[in-house]
Amino acid sequence: MLFQEFVLHNFGIYKGRHAVDLTTGPGRPIVLFGALNGSGKTTFLDGLQLVLYGKHARCAGRGNMAYPDFLRSTINRYVPPQEGAGLELEFIHHHEGKWQTIRVIRTWNGRSETTRERLEVYCDGVLDAVLSERWSEFVEDFIPSQISELFFFDGEKIEALAEEQSAAAIIRTGIHALLGLDVVDRLAADIKIIQRRRRVDELDPEAQAQVRAKHDAVVALSDQADALVAKIEQQGAQVEERRRAVAAIEEEYRQQGGELAEQANAIEAQLKAAEEQKALHDAYLRDKLAAGAVPLLLVQNLLNSARTQLTAESNAQLATAMLSEIRERDAKVLSMLTQSEVNETVRQAVAEQLERDRQARVTATQTPAYLHMHGEALAPYTASQLAALRADVREALEREQLLAERVNDLERTKGALPNPELLAPLRERVDEQRRQYEQAVGAVALLKQQHEDCVKAKDQVDRERQSLMLELADQDSKDKTNKRVLRHAELVEKSLRSYRDAVLQRNVKRLSDLILESFQSITRKPKMFERIEISPVDYRLSLFDHSGNQVPSHQLSAGERQLLAVSILWGLSRASGRSLPAIIDTPLGRLDGQHRNKLIKNYFPKASHQVILLSTDQEIDEDLYGKIKRVTSQEYLIEYSQEHQSSEIQPGYFTFDEAYS
Repeated sequence: MLFQEFVLHNFGIYKGRHAVDLTTGPGRPIVLFGALNGSGKTTFLDGLQLVLYGKHARCAGRGNMAYPDFLRSTINRYVPPQEGAGLELEFIHHHEGKWQTIRVIRTWNGRSETTRERLEVYCDGVLDAVLSERWSEFVEDFIPSQISELFFFDGEKIEALAEEQSAAAIIRTGIHALLGLDVVDRLAADIKIIQRRRRVDELDPEAQAQVRAKHDAVVALSDQADALVAKIEQQGAQVEERRRAVAAIEEEYRQQGGELAEQANAIEAQLKAAEEQKALHDAYLRDKLAAGAVPLLLVQNLLNSARTQLTAESNAQLATAMLSEIRERDAKVLSMLTQSEVNETVRQAVAEQLERDRQARVTATQTPAYLHMHGEALAPYTASQLAALRADVREALEREQLLAERVNDLERTKGALPNPELLAPLRERVDEQRRQYEQAVGAVALLKQQHEDCVKAKDQVDRERQSLMLELADQDSKDKTNKRVLRHAELVEKSLRSYRDAVLQRNVKRLSDLILESFQSITRKPKMFERIEISPVDYRLSLFDHSGNQVPSHQLSAGERQLLAVSILWGLSRASGRSLPAIIDTPLGRLDGQHRNKLIKNYFPKASHQVILLSTDQEIDEDLYGKIKRVTSQEYLIEYSQEHQSSEIQPGYFTFDEAYS
């Protein structure tokens, strides 16, 4: 399995969309992220787990929050809640002899108090409905959640795994993920039942009656519990059958157009509203535009000619009205010139000029008049006003087309709706199947509660019976057959115990060797421990020096405990045999320089075929960066931008004084 791309959108400190290429090349398994504290390393790690496991993810910031509340809290605080957040992870894995590309997209928003997420899973670029619906089951095939801690871990918290109880818990989880000993445990339990029955026969009649009464009660309760288990399994199968039936009938209902039919009222309302809008707009076109000046746009050239003619007619009317007054004025002017004894040549020139002016006005009065309109009649119809009117008409016609298309689309949608009466029987079947499914789920829950109560009662009676048998255990056995059966039962029980112990011992020995080998390869004191042992009983891890003395884990330094914890996870990872990426936050913690060099050289390049490191500049510093660069495929720097109110992921690592080739 190889991660290809990881996308964060408005997630936590990451505002906007941030896509990160995680591909690696041959011999370069490491993807290195640099970030100062508070820049978003842990948020990045939480995002990887959240996109894979959803509500089952073990995110650092969740605490006891309900899952919807946690999702709402992860939306970047600088974006509107309704914009929401999302995560995407693309990876490739080998399935049935070929490589597949899986892309998981998980989105959610805070529009309402109840935050709901949407999960889509694409396989080779095609949305896979089955994967999307049942991703929580399928992800267990890719990265089982019970061993996810072996591959996703926080270096700041890893030291706690070196404590006895924490180490035992993770070791037990790892071993039980690799081995299955249920058959052996059931056989051992059956042998104990035989032993108990035979011991009852050894007691005196009164004691036998007391023990047998307790035994009968245990058997009855055990039978009842078994019967309930059988019913739970049977009912569980029925639940699964009902679930498949619901899925099938819902798919049939969807294919028959049921979802569209359920939208019939909404579509009818939309169509009615669209028709009303179109009717109002039609009235506007008819009563406002068409009844106004719009028709003049068809005869704009004629309108320009009319405007020219109207101007000429107005000038003619004005010239006619003024002509008689002008003649009187001209006569007075010539008379005045004569009385003033003005030179004859001048008087003649003035007279000719006045005559030419009168003739021009006479010509103007001869313009033919056929409009007979007021001079301002065409004033509202200037070129600019007609251009504005033409723009209004164009906009109105575009809106008319959009409204008509909307009505046509809704009419086609309405016409394609299936007949609700024909779908009614199918809708009833859907409701009935859902009702039966809910009843089956409720029945399983009730049976599980009854089984839990029955087991508690059986355990209580069994404890009472064992207590009574312990009180009577000193009585001598009277029946040789019982003694022989008990002796052989003890031998069989011992053999089973030896077999179980041998299987566990062989596997815990292998795991112990892997943990020791891992520790020796990353510590500067490889001879610190002679051996490491894991108890096959309680899975506690014991450390021994070369003198054979046990070394308590609390005596180790903080750095040594961190190395031991890394070794435990590395050993379990190697023992699991799964080819999964390793994601490590704060990888070097409190380690000194020599141990850091050991991890850089011997652990990170070998931890997995793909190793994602999230480090500060104080962990993988200038010197270590030069050493790890040769096995690094991708480098990124996470920095917080006050301007963008977001952490930004940019190519490259921290800038040091010296450059590295």
